[in-house]
Amino acid sequence: MKNSFGIKRLSMNVVEKYNREANGNEEFVGFDTWSDIDWNMASGQVASRSTEPYVLNIANAGAGTETAIIFGRNRFVGQANFGSGANITITIGVAGVPYEQLLQQSASEPFEIVKVRLSSSSTTQLDQSMTFVKTDSNGQSAQTPITVTSYLSPDQFQNSLRDIDYRMQIDGNTHIAYPILAGQSVTMSIYISAKVNIAKPLQAKGAITEFSKARIRSFKS
Repeated sequence: MKNSFGIKRLSMNVVEKYNREANGNEEFVGFDTWSDIDWNMASGQVASRSTEPYVLNIANAGAGTETAIIFGRNRFVGQANFGSGANITITIGVAGVPYEQLLQQSASEPFEIVKVRLSSSSTTQLDQSMTFVKTDSNGQSAQTPITVTSYLSPDQFQNSLRDIDYRMQIDGNTHIAYPILAGQSVTMSIYISAKVNIAKPLQAKGAITEFSKARIRSFKS
């Protein structure tokens, strides 16, 4: 329905649908105001809320460059330091949540990354390239180098940040390898577009939860 100005109105049944789903669907828990909801004005449908990132604090206390291994549960869960160099520490940016919990969850609840934001006081560290690796139990392996400097926009003046708009599907057989220079640290914020929850079909719901675009400024034009 459009008013005299040609602007499409939200029909009452859409509002009623939201009220019903907000009261009975856990996907809407946390919406305190209408401003917390993304609306598709063309269809009048309620979209998913933007995702909060997984925030990892990665540091190297050693005297040389060492590689941080992020994810790869099926391959690294039984290895020392989960596959990372001996002097690498990875902690979650949420108090009380160990990195191992996210590592285990990444295998049972696969997800798709759409953006990685790196933050560090060292621009040399930020310019280190990372590698996306997929392995299989039959010995097959595929590696994709991600050149971080290629994502640096000429409009970006914040030397302490790098935004990488690159899609990666993370499960138990995939991981990210990222070299950390001696004595350096970096914060890695991982934004996702979708996640699998295998328990949802028990509630007669789809196993995949999709998220709207992350609400952060991207410096890539």
